[in-house]
Amino acid sequence: MRASSTVRLSAALAAGAAAVATTGAAQASPQTGAPERLAAATCSTVPRPTAYKAYADAVMAAWAKGNQPLARCYTYGYVADFLFAQNPKGTGWTYVGTRVLDGMARVNYRQASGATLQLSILDPKRMGTRPAVHASAMNGAAQGRVTTYADELIRAWGRGDKTAMLRYGTPKVVDYLWTFSGGPGAKCWMRTTTLTGLEPAGPSISYTCESATMTLVVKPWGAANGARQSVVGAHGVGAG
Repeated sequence: MRASSTVRLSAALAAGAAAVATTGAAQASPQTGAPERLAAATCSTVPRPTAYKAYADAVMAAWAKGNQPLARCYTYGYVADFLFAQNPKGTGWTYVGTRVLDGMARVNYRQASGATLQLSILDPKRMGTRPAVHASAMNGAAQGRVTTYADELIRAWGRGDKTAMLRYGTPKVVDYLWTFSGGPGAKCWMRTTTLTGLEPAGPSISYTCESATMTLVVKPWGAANGARQSVVGAHGVGAG
């Protein structure tokens, strides 16, 4: 993209952000901490890049500024919910590359810490004013409120501390983990990936321990706000 085109796109994005920021619909819900959905007419006024990278960059720019309503104009709600619950402002991400598939693409970013983020985007030209970012994936090096919350449940499981486990997981989740391992969990569990788009309740956070895997489903805003029992699902494979 030429420099003049970049300036025009940046100016357009700034104007769209200003328009979204001034709407009353951007106020946060007191129950979840997530902003209410904007009217379709509001999102229709923001610029819509047609190139995959530029579209993903628009999401990242909104996240870096903490502008959840603007990000939701580009992403499915559950993607924005996780990103902003994980970190109120997503800064320090550098573009790595784009892999174009049939009718979609995966745009990749990395932080200096080694954390990676992948945004899965449907063809913006076909989506029109509808959000095109339908899924996201972070690796185990990514740190934030949601993944830290899930990590605390895994640590309590490893200690065999059921009281602490019940601060983070529902009774059903705690019983499942305890049965899976036949008591306290192993000490070798390591977080590997966090995916959105698989479960309607929230992101799927996966761990590995030797040949076993465990995936937790977390309510993102509950975890971000420190609410009790925000891990609402668990599924393991192998021996824990």
